Amino acid sequence: MWSKEDIDEWITVLRHVCAEACQQPELVRSAPHNRVTHRVVRTRLDDADYWATTWRAYQRKRWQRLRWPHRRVNLRCGALR
Repeated sequence: MWSKEDIDEWITVLRHVCAEACQQPELVRSAPHNRVTHRVVRTRLDDADYWATTWRAYQRKRWQRLRWPHRRVNLRCGALR
């Protein structure tokens, strides 16, 4: 699983972060500095037709949208909108 060297390296990194947080708290609060961040597309989050709690439900909803793109299918009760 994890070697002793891996765990020791992780502990060293955590010690460095903790020391940095004590010395420069604003630097840690404003992190990450060099990472690309993307915006979340909110339109799909607001539309229940895109929600799926399992991979199988996602595939079924995707298939319904591809097969009948002009109709919106409510898969919970089988009714068409």
